[in-house]
Amino acid sequence: MPAPSRPRRRTFAPLLALLAASCTGGSAAESSAGSAEGEASGEVGDEEETETGGEPGPPPGPFGETCETAMRLGSGRHLGNLRERGEQRGGACGQGGPELFFEVEAPARADLIVDLKGAEFAPRLDWLTADCLPDLSYACSDLPTFVAYDQAPGSRLRFSIGLDGEDPALGAAPIPGQPDPLDFELELAWREVVGAGAPCAPSLASRCASSLVCDAESSTCVSLPGNACATPTSLELPDPAASPPQNTLSLTVDPAQGWGDVHAHSCGGTRRAEQVFRIPRAALEALPSTAAVEISQSAGPSPLTLAARGPGCAAEAELACVGDAQAQPLRIEASAWEAAPAGDLYLFVELPEGAAEAVGLTLAAVDP
Repeated sequence: MPAPSRPRRRTFAPLLALLAASCTGGSAAESSAGSAEGEASGEVGDEEETETGGEPGPPPGPFGETCETAMRLGSGRHLGNLRERGEQRGGACGQGGPELFFEVEAPARADLIVDLKGAEFAPRLDWLTADCLPDLSYACSDLPTFVAYDQAPGSRLRFSIGLDGEDPALGAAPIPGQPDPLDFELELAWREVVGAGAPCAPSLASRCASSLVCDAESSTCVSLPGNACATPTSLELPDPAASPPQNTLSLTVDPAQGWGDVHAHSCGGTRRAEQVFRIPRAALEALPSTAAVEISQSAGPSPLTLAARGPGCAAEAELACVGDAQAQPLRIEASAWEAAPAGDLYLFVELPEGAAEAVGLTLAAVDP
């Protein structure tokens, strides 16, 4: 997922995943001219024994001790240590405690995959602005794996690694012959993001861009109908005036179709497969002015996210969003689309994370 157009002030709340995927790629801002130009890659520090006491502490590894001196790292495994390190920016994610800094540069359009593990502590990863603006960051994570999606070629991303200022590991003295409690291991990898027609495979080496899917027969990235606003699945509304009356419409969304996650919603998750439907404007205008369209979950795993957008299908055109369609249906009042500019209505069905089972939905035109 690309970096947002501008960083946010820290909220210090860890993110379960980076940012909502978007239709286009993006990148973090360019780093400042004063950044360290050295690059380290592969395993670092394996030949050095950890110090067991005294001043100064063990070497920090291939990391800078300030944001401005962040070392540029390549893919591979990097070892570091936070003992006797300073709190240069209030600690990673603003939680106090020591911190170290590094930066990377995207070799191509790619996702950055960061695996971070502390010897006896839970490390934090803070994605900083490339020019080290104080109190600003793109995201914070305390999870073992963090992904910065869809970075543009040449983008420079800068991070700090730290731990909570009250973590017990800070008071744990190193024992001779054993790893230091404040040792950490960082693994960096790039996963190339490829476009339409490019070879693809279900591996970590590459993935199709968010608006595409990997076709199993041709092993190439292709556009899948229903995968994005540009290629929605057309949907007709039930007609209460038909004979016999059609009050409801049943839908099925099957994750086996290979849907991607192109769009972000106000109540949705990240990297969750979704199908996009389009309801023609003419079908909406044929309903009574007092009517509403309701969509609810009838079968399958939850929580299921439902969202609706007006003409243009931009995030700013969102009309409604519910995070659990089993507990609460998505309801779109006639007044909402009547007030919108001319155009169609878009419905998004976002599946639960990792869903392998199809979900069933019921769409109804309700006229109280």
